[in-house]
Amino acid sequence: MKKSYMLFIMITAFAVLASCGGSNGGTGMTDTHEMHATEVHEKKSSGSAGDEKMIKNINHGAVLSFAGQVEYLPGQVVSKTLAQNRYHSLTLFSFDKGEEISTHDSSGDALVIALDGTGKITIDGREHLLNAGESIVMPANTPHAVYAEERFKMFLIVSFPEN
Repeated sequence: MKKSYMLFIMITAFAVLASCGGSNGGTGMTDTHEMHATEVHEKKSSGSAGDEKMIKNINHGAVLSFAGQVEYLPGQVVSKTLAQNRYHSLTLFSFDKGEEISTHDSSGDALVIALDGTGKITIDGREHLLNAGESIVMPANTPHAVYAEERFKMFLIVSFPEN
């Protein structure tokens, strides 16, 4: 069953990259990607029960620059949550040069897709440089950290266990 959820997450991620429209705004700040919150949905303006958006904080149905959906801010890490529930979390991040998310772990596997710049991803003490267009998986329950060697944007997809 876990493989089917990972496949769902991958399909969801590529759908976000390929087909969601957007505008800037709605950024928030987070310290880590460990987000076991209740499922949250943004209602469309019509407010009807069947019109809930599964992917939020981004316009739907328009071509966009995905990396442009989160802005750099001096001396900050900025995050924008696109989707989150007990099974997955989809979050855009921007890091100003020298900013970081310190070492922590997560109960879910975390796929990092670099969108802009260069980031140093440390997994269980081993450093990996990640450039725009590259990706790496940070395994569940393994210490990891992210450091911006230069300004860095990434898309983080976390797939949490079923239990």
